[in-house]
Amino acid sequence: MIPIKGYATFHQLKHCLLGKHFTSDYFARHVSIPKVLDPLKRIADETEEDFQKLDSILKEHGVTTYRPEFDENNFNLFEEPHPPVTPRDHYAVVGETIYGTDGHRGMYDSVFKNINPQNTFIRDWEGSDQGSLLTTANICRVGKDIFWDYLVNDPSRFSNSNVEEIKSKWESEGFRVHISHRGYHSDGSFCVVKPGLIVTLGDVQD
Repeated sequence: MIPIKGYATFHQLKHCLLGKHFTSDYFARHVSIPKVLDPLKRIADETEEDFQKLDSILKEHGVTTYRPEFDENNFNLFEEPHPPVTPRDHYAVVGETIYGTDGHRGMYDSVFKNINPQNTFIRDWEGSDQGSLLTTANICRVGKDIFWDYLVNDPSRFSNSNVEEIKSKWESEGFRVHISHRGYHSDGSFCVVKPGLIVTLGDVQD
């Protein structure tokens, strides 16, 4: 089973879930115009090269990597907006639980079947404007402190009970939860490199 544990981004990385894009064959089956097809195939091939390079670098440093397997032949663009390229946009590991709230689990079934269900918190809140409520794009973990940012775009579709359910769960596990509503990706704005050092694009102290 894949071990689930994450308390701080500056701890030694031991396990990492990488994404996966369409192969160039996928576009060859669906696009016939060369001026459109050729760039798409190049993007697909270069994206896979990047993933393989990242995978190699991580393994060189002793990290065990995992990648989702999905059947691109049966991929439905009406049900899924894109392939499982960015796990970070759909999941967050907090403590010894992996969280996801946007209904994208189907593309990651090959991974989740190797995770103990007791270490998962999976909800489908996509239709409630809270599909991206729990991702490491907007959650910063620093030991027992969790800095959690989310934006209420449409109050009529937002359920505070979902927030309270998660917040109460974390607090019951001993975490201190700090909530903000800046509405941007925290991991693209600041990084806690180590205790006492934050690299940031601007003033995020308030």
